[in-house]
Formats: sequence, structure tokens, C-alpha cells
Amino acid sequence: MKLWQMNFEQAVFRYSRHQEKGQTMILFALMLVALVAFTGIAVDVGFGFVRSAQFSAAVDAAALAAVIDLDPQSESDTTAADARAHQFLAANGWNIGTTISFASGRAYTEEGIPQYTITVTWPVETFFMGIFGLRGYPVTHAATAAYFAQAEVYTPTAFERGQARKASQFLFGPESCTFAGDPVSSLHSSAPGDPNKEHQVAKGIYRYRFSIPDDYEHDLVRVEIFDPDAINSNVNASETVFHSNTYSNTYNSPTGSISCPGGSGQICVQPTQENLESVFENPLWFVRVDENWDGGCNPVTGNPNGNTTTTFELYYYSAQGQRLELAKYNETNSNPTATDMRWVAPGAPGPHAVTAQSGSFEVPVAPIPLGISNRRYIYLDVKATAGNAKNVFDVRAGKPHAELPSGWNNYNHINERNLYLANNPVFDPTGGVQTYALGRMPLQHYFDNVNLNIPLVPVDTVMAGGVIYATIFDYDYSVPPPEIEFTLDSIATSDFRMLAKVTDDPGSLPSYGIGSLCNDGLNCDNEWIWPQFRMGVPGNMYTAGTLYGKYMPRQNAHTWNINITSGRPVLRR
Repeated sequence: MKLWQMNFEQAVFRYSRHQEKGQTMILFALMLVALVAFTGIAVDVGFGFVRSAQFSAAVDAAALAAVIDLDPQSESDTTAADARAHQFLAANGWNIGTTISFASGRAYTEEGIPQYTITVTWPVETFFMGIFGLRGYPVTHAATAAYFAQAEVYTPTAFERGQARKASQFLFGPESCTFAGDPVSSLHSSAPGDPNKEHQVAKGIYRYRFSIPDDYEHDLVRVEIFDPDAINSNVNASETVFHSNTYSNTYNSPTGSISCPGGSGQICVQPTQENLESVFENPLWFVRVDENWDGGCNPVTGNPNGNTTTTFELYYYSAQGQRLELAKYNETNSNPTATDMRWVAPGAPGPHAVTAQSGSFEVPVAPIPLGISNRRYIYLDVKATAGNAKNVFDVRAGKPHAELPSGWNNYNHINERNLYLANNPVFDPTGGVQTYALGRMPLQHYFDNVNLNIPLVPVDTVMAGGVIYATIFDYDYSVPPPEIEFTLDSIATSDFRMLAKVTDDPGSLPSYGIGSLCNDGLNCDNEWIWPQFRMGVPGNMYTAGTLYGKYMPRQNAHTWNINITSGRPVLRR
């Protein structure tokens, strides 16, 4: 081979090797870029998982911290809770200003416990992936927490097996003013056009809950309403009283007589001279309970008596927290003879049946899910929809029509019921079902110048160490209002006794006393007692009991609001 050929072939070989080295370097560079990219993705994804987990924990913590700040007097307000959630997010490194979005809401669990939900979206930053234009990606977490703060308040009638002895519920029509004693139903505060903000917050609703034990022996629960109309059809000036067996045998007086001053526009409930505290006697005789007159605030054209119409809606919550309707009754006062002074269960069977707009107030138990303490819960919303007069009513629940004696079923007039219960003191129509007002309880008292010991709230042992907050709206019949003695029937008064009154002189209170003012003064007319009476539940409470309030309200219409903070908030999801 000639020398020039050898040199040429060697040159070609060296050039080919050089080209291959160039391609290898290019391939290596490309592989290195890919390797760096995959490494960057792995690092960014791993970082994202870690930050996402930290973010989720922060959102959970924020929901748990914020749920206790839900306004117990509101159905929708989340302002204070949102502020608390923002604080906790910021404290954990997620300042609300750096998030993409923050949303919140409130609802109820199937047990009716207030719950608070937040949904927060935050941008996870990237490091290596930013080289390729991906600067970050959003991560969203939601958390729901529940906290029992709204007290279950006893209704006095239901507490005493359905016998009306001391007080009942009441409301005014929406065209009334709050100075009449109803802070929820009235659209106006002190005058027409002066808006009542609490009506907007509560949506004009008083809410009740019926608690059914897991060992309830019947397929149905009967929910009854007393006198849902706002008309007094009985205008008799005098009536015959039929005394209880105990009183008749003791005083040899089976009957008596009472007289009612005034016309149909005023309440008339007269004492029978029987013992107020004895379950064997019947202390009151009812003639009229509503006040169907112009409520003194905003006369309604075409309705000179101000007759109030009221809607009663019965429902429950599913295991998923969805509200499911059971029945609805709208009392339009069109048939007062069927409801005036009577206990009725709309849509349910019985000798004095009334028609419901939908469903029946005898409710099947089986579809209702078990909630806390293995109990089932039914709810009743009561809302005045027209008028401006006073509608006195009451609610209770218990055994169905078919399981009650004829003496009970045939006697749906309040006086017949009261007399039957007094003459049959061991008879229990509830079957273990308990009736509560939730948070707020409007009370129309029937006795004047008598110290009444009113059952207020059940206090369970799990509430030990908690705090009870209690206040009254429109507690104004005297200045200053009388003292209220709070006691727990399961605890010695040496361990728990609070004497509360509205006072501007804390020195006038005994060592166990608590004092507040109404609007910085002693006159509680059209005001909540504020600050609320605050009572700590003893930490050594081993037996559940009932909080009582003993006071002399006279025949005064006012509204209680009671809340209990106890235990810890619970993360639902």
C-alpha cells in the first residue's frame, strides 16, 4: 500500500473516531440534562409531598382552632372563626396573603352540633422544574371540625311529662318589635324600619331537638305542638275548674270556678289553688294563652288583631349531614277550633287530627341515623311568617298515638291533659324521648310574684371543667331585675351556687355572686344581659345533673340564651 493511501485511511479513521467522540459528548450532555430533569422532578415532587402534608396538618389545626369561635347566636356567620383560622395558618407558615384561595362555611352534623369547614389552596414552589417554566402548582386541602357549644335547653312543659305548670314558649309575628320580648322573630327593633339584626342572623327561627334513645321501644315518634294558632276563641268571663283527685280528696272540692278579666286579646291563665310543685296536683287552669292584638309596633292592614301565622318544619340530618325533610305544618289560623288550646300532631292519626302541608308529625324512627351517645335526633324549626301579635305555643315528643291510652288520646285540650297527668303521676308519655330548645328558649311565665325554679340545661359529666354562659333578653319588668339563683341539682350548693343579678355595684354581690349590666345600665328593656352570666362547671362533677335558675319573673315574656363550652373540638374530615 502506498504511503499516501495509508495516511489517508488513518486520517479518515481518526476523523471517524473524533466524530464518534463528538456524538458521545452530545448524547452524554442530553442524558445529563434528562438526568438532572428527572432528579429535579423527583426533588420537587418529594418536596411537594412534604409541604402538602405540612399544609394539610396546618389546615386541620386551623379548622380545629377556629370552630370554637363560631358565633353561637348565628346560623351563618363565620367572621370570628375565619380570623382565627387565618392566625393559625400564618403561625404555621402559610400566611393568608400567600394563598390562592380561602373559603369557609358552617353547617350541622347529624347530631345538630355546629361544624366549620375551610378549604384552602396554596401554591407549592418548585426549584429545578422552574428551569422548564413550571414555577409552582396549586395544592388544595379542606378540613371540617365540630364543637359542641350550643346548649340543649329544657322546655319546662316537656321536662314535666307534658304538663304545663310554670311556663310555655312564645313568639311574635315578624311585623312586631323586639321590645315585646322576642329577639328572633321580629323584623323591627325599637320601631318600624329599625332593623332587627338578630332576625337576619337566626333567619327568624327557633329550633328544637327531640332526642330518641337507642332503646326506644316504638316504631314511631309523635311530635306534638300546643296551640299553634294565634287566636283566642274562648272569650268566657268565667269557667269551671275540675280539680285533681288529690286536691278533691284532701279538700272535698272536686270543682271550682275562675273568672277572666278582659276580652279575647289577653292571656288568661288562673291558679286553681293546687300545689305548684306536686306532680299529683294541677296548679293552673288555662282559658286563653295568645295575645291577638296589634303588637304595639307596626299595625298590619287587614289584620287588626295582628294574628300571627307560624310555620313548623320537622326534619333530621343524614349520616352525611344532609338535611332531610319529614313534615311541614303552616298554621294560618283558618281553623282555630281544631288547634286553639289543644295539643296537635299535624298529619298524624287521632280523634282530633289536623292536616299537615306535607308528611306527618308521627315519624318513623328506623331511617334516622344513630348519633352521639347512640341517640337519634329529630329537629323542629318554628318561624313566624306573618302578623305581629303574641303566639304562645309549646312542643313535646314521645310515644305514638297507637301506644297511648285512650284517656290521653281523647284529651288533647291542655286542661284535660294537665288533669290526666296529675291523676296518673306514674304515666310517662315520652317513652324516653327528650325535648330541648337549642341555644335560645323564649318563655312566657304563668305565675306572678312566685319564685319559680326553672330547669334550664342538662349538665353531663363530660362538661366538667367547662363554662356555662347564660343571658336573658328583655328582662325588664323591674329596675334592677330580681336576682337569679343558679344551682346544679347533682352538686351540693357549697360546691356550686351562683347568685346572679344585673348590678352596677359588684361589691353588693355575695362571694358566690356574678353580676352584669344591660347596655351599661340597669334597665334591661329590649336588651340582652351583657356580659353574659359566666359559670364554671365544677371539675369534680361525678354525676350528671340539671342546671336550675330560680327567680321571680312575674308574668313576663323574655328569652334565654345559654351556651356551654366543654370538651375538645373534633376533626370530622
